[in-house]
Amino acid sequence: MHPHRPMKVTKKDPFPLHSLDLVLDIVATHEIYSFMDGYMGYNQMKMAKENKEKTSFISKWGAYACNVMPFGLCNTLVTFQKIVT
Repeated sequence: MHPHRPMKVTKKDPFPLHSLDLVLDIVATHEIYSFMDGYMGYNQMKMAKENKEKTSFISKWGAYACNVMPFGLCNTLVTFQKIVT
């Protein structure tokens, strides 16, 4: 493998994300509805111990790994949608 080419090992989750139009159409038919604080929930998705190493990085202050799922991973939105659904 070439040292400057990243490995493509991430498998994309095919779970469908709902379109905003569809969600609003469904919500509009109800008399009462509530919006969950998505930001707070999003930042509480715990990383499995076996996956923490995959989020590790090194800075001048030390080595770190994420305890919760970070923004920007390719399947984070899908994982969040699965939890909410």
